[in-house]
Amino acid sequence: MTTDQVVGAPPPPRAPTPDHAPATPASGRRGWLAALVVVVLLGAAWWWQSRPRIEDPALAATTLAETWSTSGLAAVDFATDPPPPPPDEIAAITADLLADPPAVTVQRLGEPDPEQQRVAVDLTVTWTLPAERTWSHGTTATLVRADEALDWEVAWDPRLVHPDLTVGERLEVGRTTAERGRILDASGEVLVGPERATVVGLHPARVDDLDEVVTTLVDELDDTLDVQLDPDAIRADVAAADPEHFVPVVTLRNDDYRRVEPVVFPLVGTTFRDDVLFLGPDRGFATFTLGTVGEVSAEQLEESPDRWAPGDLAGRSGLQADRDEDLAGTPGWTVLAVDADGAEEAVLHEVDPTAGRDLTVTLDRRVQRLAHEALAEVGTPAALAVVRPTDGAVLALANSPDATFDIARTGQLPPGSVFKVVTTAALEQDAGITPDSPVACPNTIEVGDRTIANAGSLALGETTFAQGFANSCNTVFIDESRDLPPTALHDAATRFGIGAEVTWPLGMSAFTGDVPATTDATDLALASFGQGRTLVNPLAMATVMATVAQGERVLPRLVVDPGATDVGEATDDQPVDGPPARVLADLQDLTRLVVTDGSGRALEDLPGPEVHGKTGTADFRDEDGDLRQHAWFAGYRDDLAFALVVTDTDGGSGGGTAAPLVRDFLVALDAD
Repeated sequence: MTTDQVVGAPPPPRAPTPDHAPATPASGRRGWLAALVVVVLLGAAWWWQSRPRIEDPALAATTLAETWSTSGLAAVDFATDPPPPPPDEIAAITADLLADPPAVTVQRLGEPDPEQQRVAVDLTVTWTLPAERTWSHGTTATLVRADEALDWEVAWDPRLVHPDLTVGERLEVGRTTAERGRILDASGEVLVGPERATVVGLHPARVDDLDEVVTTLVDELDDTLDVQLDPDAIRADVAAADPEHFVPVVTLRNDDYRRVEPVVFPLVGTTFRDDVLFLGPDRGFATFTLGTVGEVSAEQLEESPDRWAPGDLAGRSGLQADRDEDLAGTPGWTVLAVDADGAEEAVLHEVDPTAGRDLTVTLDRRVQRLAHEALAEVGTPAALAVVRPTDGAVLALANSPDATFDIARTGQLPPGSVFKVVTTAALEQDAGITPDSPVACPNTIEVGDRTIANAGSLALGETTFAQGFANSCNTVFIDESRDLPPTALHDAATRFGIGAEVTWPLGMSAFTGDVPATTDATDLALASFGQGRTLVNPLAMATVMATVAQGERVLPRLVVDPGATDVGEATDDQPVDGPPARVLADLQDLTRLVVTDGSGRALEDLPGPEVHGKTGTADFRDEDGDLRQHAWFAGYRDDLAFALVVTDTDGGSGGGTAAPLVRDFLVALDAD
């Protein structure tokens, strides 16, 4: 073998790879890996040299505060000695507080310890808690580094979160319920306050005969307390419940419960719980007005999760709902250190609850009770409002047992001829009518393509406006109103304190009436005697009569001090001028004439101060298309103005249905 053969001979050929591709030499693979390692090391070296160095403990302290404030404590790059918990465990320590990361500021940087390479940093931490509450406290972080060539880092310690926190503990927000405010009457006596009650319920698994138990419960409460329960609803609730769960049936004042206890308690399957009720002095006392209180609903929790917590008491209706922010107060809160099982270890911060405000209302117990009694036997939805003319104080807002809502305050009903008080004011101001003006009162009158008749075939012929008013002649008002401007009735109503533009200083929500501008002759004709689109309620009409009695504009008020909320507060931009004094003086005479010579004679011989008033009957079609009537009487006597309506009557009238009920009410007031 020659030298040339040894040096220049090619290596023997390799066997082809399975896919017939040339094989990569092992030395080539090792070279590629080595190159990759070099690149990684060069990149790491570049990052190490270019990253922000934290050789200054002040920079480390600032970085801690900024990171905690923007991304949370779990995002902080802690030192590994001592080893910190996993980020999710760090986050869990403050999860109950943390809506957003706290605001963290550096207060003081200590002097570095050259031997231990440690620096103390004093911080202030301000947490934003539910319901826009805040909590600030101080804490101390410890910065460490292994030697002078390394960066300053934050050492993990649970006391960084709070100085009193120990290993295994977390923070928890506690809530303290505020004492609910009471509703007082004008004398300062409690109308509505917390009262012990008993919840009567059923334990389904213990009931032997459900039908017998339900029937006995329903009959006993109806016979003894006049409380009506739906037996089918009780059975359905029991059927849908877990057999071992308490099924509430009715909540009773303790006094009422004691009356039925001998029958209810021995029933097999009944069970009982203590409760607290916020109720008026007796059943039916201004229930719709004062309102109800109950456990906060799922809807309220969803709408205001920062305000409510499960189990809170909240206003559900009436004044309790309208003024709930005043009555409910502000809950207190605590920040607790708790262990892994949630057991309290320490109270770190505490704010006492603020009790709700007591609200004083103008309701008069005696007047309210007698108003309710006057409607007790009506047999159809009815309502009575009483206002004191001298100061606008609402003395009573009563509804009959058949009423399903506060007709007296929020009803929206056509007023019929009681509205002729307002129409008269418009006619005197805009058409020059006086009580002595000659008018015609035929039985019928043509308006456009309609023929409108007086009630009861009334026809006075040629007469005076005063007699037309006293006898409630519709055709007089239709004829004399023909030339009124479209806004005349609307404007006159506003001067009396009723209508969409008027806000009452009532202290709670109410329907103040709606008297739209008229659009054509027929609309004006109907509006002139309280039909068409005109809507009011007894409180609105009692306000009208209070203005007549007082001789100047009166607005109703219920809550003595409207306080912190603006529900029902009068505004400066509403019209404040009442009807002219001469108009009100004429209306005083005219409303007296109704009682002595007109449709309100049911009150003529009532002893005591003179009664003034106006009757009204408003026709409407029910859902079946049948003609029905709302019967009205609105008036005043001495320092009481009132308006009563009996709704949905079959052939009822102001003079024949409503006026006698007002008479009974006034007689009871005199006798009580």
